[in-house]
Amino acid sequence: MLRECHPEWRHESLDGVSLASASKLGEHEAEIYGLCILISDQTLVPMHLRMQVDSQSDVINWLELRLGEMTSDGMRRVPYDSPNNIYKKLHSMDHMANADLIDWAYKVSFGDRNAKST
Repeated sequence: MLRECHPEWRHESLDGVSLASASKLGEHEAEIYGLCILISDQTLVPMHLRMQVDSQSDVINWLELRLGEMTSDGMRRVPYDSPNNIYKKLHSMDHMANADLIDWAYKVSFGDRNAKST
């Protein structure tokens, strides 16, 4: 989805996710908040994902992804370092309720959250 909407993502990929928190939003819906590792330079960026899956098939009905924090110099990239430091960064992240306070560098979504899961 990022590649379809943002040309600069043609040369970028996500390597992994370290969770700060995950929760169930509703029936067949989940929310994930944490840090993603970018493959190009092995840096960390915040990530907030919400999605709804179909109850009968392997289909995502609705998805909203917010990735990276904007600064005056562009997207903030935190160097990846030891697992202990990543763990500390995750625990220092504010609760998901504060995810709306981040100036997200990328926002992509598709589908209809209000659609009934079959």
